[in-house]
Amino acid sequence: MRRDPVSRGWVIISPEHGLQPSDFGSVAMSRTSRSCSFGEGREGETGAEILAIRRPDTRVDGPGWQVRVIPTEPAVLAERERVVTANERFIAIAPYASRCTFEVWSLPREENPHYLQVRDRDLLDLAAILQKVLRGIKNALEDPPYNFVLHTAPLPAEGEETPSYHWHIEVIPRLTRLAGFEWGTGFYVNPTPPEEAARLLREVLALRGTLA
Repeated sequence: MRRDPVSRGWVIISPEHGLQPSDFGSVAMSRTSRSCSFGEGREGETGAEILAIRRPDTRVDGPGWQVRVIPTEPAVLAERERVVTANERFIAIAPYASRCTFEVWSLPREENPHYLQVRDRDLLDLAAILQKVLRGIKNALEDPPYNFVLHTAPLPAEGEETPSYHWHIEVIPRLTRLAGFEWGTGFYVNPTPPEEAARLLREVLALRGTLA
């Protein structure tokens, strides 16, 4: 389980939920076979578990669990594993608590709460990184439908402080549907860990010769 540090919402990252990356129809992704570091049987690649729901005949930090809670991964490692592509002024990442499969955020490297304050000289880099993100999703997932969402802070009224926020653009492929569990609990279930999604998108971009 992961918690979005902005919305405070919970996401269940569940590689065993029944869908694998290759189930989305990607020719490029079907060539890869490395499983996720957070999957069962690879407990030695994560921090020690804090809490787990597991069979009574299994040991701590071993296989046989249904839910396993571990410490948040180190920020540097997380950033590296979840980066899809980057250029001089922007970076595209698979967010830590990705609500949806292959969700990608594009953000400016410099903190800026307002999209309307983007400088003209930044627009080419913004267009370039969005082009790569969309090309990667198209080639990896056989051109799926997607939502394209701009998040920006409202401009402060006169005398008010500028809010602490980082504007960004989210690209959310429409690969799965919300079911009764999500509607009933408010928890999202994502069958593809963001680290795995980012790795696969990097491989597709590299295969196409477009990696930044």
